[in-house]
Amino acid sequence: MEYQAIIFDLDNTLVDRDAAAVQAYQQWLEQNRPQQAHLLPEIWIREDHGYADPPAFMAWFRATFSLEIEDQAFFDELRPALIAALQPYLGVDRLLAELGARYRLAVLTNGHAIGQRQKLQVTKVGSYFLPENIFVSGEMGVAKPEKAIFASVLAHLGLAASAVLMVGDDPRNDIAGAEALGIATCWISHGRPWKGKVSPAHIIAEVHELNALLL
Repeated sequence: MEYQAIIFDLDNTLVDRDAAAVQAYQQWLEQNRPQQAHLLPEIWIREDHGYADPPAFMAWFRATFSLEIEDQAFFDELRPALIAALQPYLGVDRLLAELGARYRLAVLTNGHAIGQRQKLQVTKVGSYFLPENIFVSGEMGVAKPEKAIFASVLAHLGLAASAVLMVGDDPRNDIAGAEALGIATCWISHGRPWKGKVSPAHIIAEVHELNALLL
């Protein structure tokens, strides 16, 4: 069946969240703990592309850098630098413009509403999606990979799972989560080998390759 709609993940799918996070933590170290700047690689490992458990990560961060700050207060402090450094991946603007002429587009992202919507606004990626087709877990009370969040998006679009393609970089949240509801998936590998139990329908190295795949 030909797809009628495409649902995109945001972080590390349409925008390079990892590169922005590295710059944000590097800036924080330079401004606050320059003598510990060598710990940037350790921060990056423990931060785990934004998927680390926040309380566990912040417990380590506070102990390592002798801080007294609440979890959310720190992330709120870090967010402006991360947002400022954030960039769409190469070819994303052209990709979304061309696909938007042929498919209904939606974005489904995990995270706090303020931060995720700022990312969409600052990078201008959000301009390619109708406001009602932007779904943020922080506003929905449920997050990927739960079936309920995918079911909610399908219900809003008024489409069956078989008519939709989910595009994302995370094997668990994006691929396994969508496949569990019968949604076809396209995994963005960024050069990684596939190790998941459920194989995606499509695998591409970078998101800009999607247009050629769907021709």
